[in-house]
Amino acid sequence: MAKTRNVVLAVGCGVVMLFLICGGLIGGGIFFIGRSIAESPFLSDTVDYAKDHPAVIEELGEPIRMSWQNIQFHADFGQNRTRLEVTLKGPDGRGRLEAEGGRESEHEKWEYDYLRFRVRGGETIGLLR
Repeated sequence: MAKTRNVVLAVGCGVVMLFLICGGLIGGGIFFIGRSIAESPFLSDTVDYAKDHPAVIEELGEPIRMSWQNIQFHADFGQNRTRLEVTLKGPDGRGRLEAEGGRESEHEKWEYDYLRFRVRGGETIGLLR
């Protein structure tokens, strides 16, 4: 009887340890990916540019915040290209910032193929000056 109880206890502890290890690996991976996106110069430069754009300020009001929900981010490091879609929110509404661009080196400015802001309701505002 005691031997069966010890086996059940050992198996139970093994299962719990397996869940903890898997949870730690998954959580660490999510943290690493999120941190990599958050530290992306393309993301921060593009969002800062949009926050300062008069048309976006007029639509959303101030302050403007970026939502971390539903971010689409794709970086092709071999081609130095990046594409993103992110939601911006303000006191007067929300909309979707869409951008694609690249640069030859990290010391150059971003060259955008497109930079636009989609307002709720479908209107699209081009942000390139």
